[in-house]
Amino acid sequence: MRKTSTMLCAAALALGFSACGQPDASPAKEPLAAAHDHHGMAMGTPMRHDMGSMGHDMGHDMGSMAMPAMMLSESVEARVTPLAPLAAGQPGTLRFRFESRASRAALTDFEVAHERRLHVFVVSDDMSFFAHVHPTLSDAEAGLWTLEQTFPAPGRYQIYADFKSTGAGANVTRSDLVVAGTPPAAVPLTVDGEMTKTFGGLTVTARFTPWPLTTGDTLLTYRVTDESGQPVTDLAPYLGAFGHLFALSSDKVTMAHAHPEGAAPTADAHGGPEISFHTRFPSAGTYKLWAQVLRGGIVTTTDWTVAVH
Repeated sequence: MRKTSTMLCAAALALGFSACGQPDASPAKEPLAAAHDHHGMAMGTPMRHDMGSMGHDMGHDMGSMAMPAMMLSESVEARVTPLAPLAAGQPGTLRFRFESRASRAALTDFEVAHERRLHVFVVSDDMSFFAHVHPTLSDAEAGLWTLEQTFPAPGRYQIYADFKSTGAGANVTRSDLVVAGTPPAAVPLTVDGEMTKTFGGLTVTARFTPWPLTTGDTLLTYRVTDESGQPVTDLAPYLGAFGHLFALSSDKVTMAHAHPEGAAPTADAHGGPEISFHTRFPSAGTYKLWAQVLRGGIVTTTDWTVAVH
């Protein structure tokens, strides 16, 4: 099972949440080596939400159940601290510590979910930058994690941590970090009018049911073809699934982290050309959806912005 910002050098601020990231993740493709620390959303075979308590990932045994809304943890607080002042465009090291709000004791009993004990999503304030990364456990006894992360521009970033602790259960925390400097003009969050888009060498068509999107249960299906228009059927497992999906509302209050339906694929399995995610939009508004797939050693990240009525 599985399934949180501060000013420079300030402690992380945990916020309440409801629902369902390394350097510039905007490139559609990245090498597999880097991909192990950056994921996004993808398409290929039926995907689903593996969610534990509070809407977290429950594994590959949920059938076609829609992923419920996830709330930010009320019992666990994330402390995310830069080890040195952050500079835009330069790698910086962040230290993570998760502690019980009641006892202030550090969490140390993280469980593996999709090949990692800790999944982190980094999103810029205007949602133009996205990265799905995995901190390294640097001090198991003290419950300390470190992450080398490059922020592409000055400004505010949200950092969502998704994990399951044996004692504390499934949790999502949010922290805010501010990278010093004058932020660039915000990229407008515009609802996509085209349902077919090209990312690197892959053409992806998104299909949403119901359409137009309304609050409640939703099926998101992505169909992937190659540069010649042929269906892609050789998607490879990536972090224990044929794809990863992260959805976030424009007000940063609702999120989802989803995976394909069915049993976890074997290492030599192939997926595609379609991947479907069952999810749930608890409220109307604008949402951005990032998905990732792995093909030929390259992780491709897709994104769509949609309106839910």
